[in-house]
Amino acid sequence: MASSFPRTVRTVHKWGAIVISVPIIAVIITGIFLQVRKPADWIQPSLQAGVGSYQPSASLDAVLQSVKAVPSMKVSGWDDIKLLDLRPKAGIIKVRNHDELEVQVDARTAEVLSIGQRWNDIVTLMHEGTTWGIRLWVFLPVGVIWLGTCLAGSYLVIKTTQARMRARKRRRATLSEGGQTVTSVGNRPFNLMAFCLEYHYWLALVIVVPWLLVIGSGLLLQVRYEVPWVMPVVQKGQGTVPTLSFEEALAKARAIPDIGVSEWKDVWRVYVYPARGLIQIRARNLQEIQLDAATGDVLQVAVRRTDLIEDIHEGRWMGANFWLFLPIHALSVFLWMLGVTLWTRPLFASDKRKISDRRKPEAPLDSPNRRTLPNRRSSTE
Repeated sequence: MASSFPRTVRTVHKWGAIVISVPIIAVIITGIFLQVRKPADWIQPSLQAGVGSYQPSASLDAVLQSVKAVPSMKVSGWDDIKLLDLRPKAGIIKVRNHDELEVQVDARTAEVLSIGQRWNDIVTLMHEGTTWGIRLWVFLPVGVIWLGTCLAGSYLVIKTTQARMRARKRRRATLSEGGQTVTSVGNRPFNLMAFCLEYHYWLALVIVVPWLLVIGSGLLLQVRYEVPWVMPVVQKGQGTVPTLSFEEALAKARAIPDIGVSEWKDVWRVYVYPARGLIQIRARNLQEIQLDAATGDVLQVAVRRTDLIEDIHEGRWMGANFWLFLPIHALSVFLWMLGVTLWTRPLFASDKRKISDRRKPEAPLDSPNRRTLPNRRSSTE
């Protein structure tokens, strides 16, 4: 039973990887795209800076009039605006239309600071499968299989590492006893399968822990609309014309006991959704207050964990998204290519024979039946 367990794990790892191979490469490539969205202005417009930090005194009507003056936005009223995104620290308001065109407006003067197309939100929908309406019935199962494949791969990496350490210990013992060993494979012809196996192992060793974080947090984000613990249910206010000012919204948040919001420095972002008649205040302590954008009534107060999970998913802590997660994503593409090669090459009879020969147990070092190959150099102790 114990000897068959690694073989079962290897089978699970192989077929799990085969099942999810195409969706996963799409997820990895779109993930790389999203990792570089902030440095690349053509993916996500650079964040501007307003004339005053933590001073959002511009009225919503003034913001609307400024956006209407931008011809490319094609905005004639609140129905043409998807959302407003207030960044109190930066002193700007991002206004997006339904075509993901974005105008950044000064939060104090309502002056238009920049105009740009946002591609990152479109790619995000592709990344999670929402674009094709397959988020729950394809991409979520793929994520679960991916997690199982990664766990199986982790087990195989541990077993392979243990086997390598035992083999190295045996070689050292043989050398210390005056035995002879052959090193180097200098003259051995290149073997694609051996190359793929070797580097598949090493790359898996490098990426396994970060990928467990990415996959686990990604699964939570996939079900955020269905699980209020991850993201509170989005409420709906009365009407579609937001009239509550930002200062009035802050006053409403202050009046809620034990919420931890007393000034603009406690607020991370404020979102206004005209179509839902809703204002969301997201505090830095993960609290979220949802207000009716017309009446100011408090619709819901809850902990919003989505943003924290997104930080973990993208590696934003300590800037790890660039020095760790982005290289990991790039290496994962190569790992995927190695895995595909390992899967497709054995379809040919000659390769099946080579793999079968390679998997046969080697004879002991002192056995007369042990095969040796010509090598560039050898050492004897």
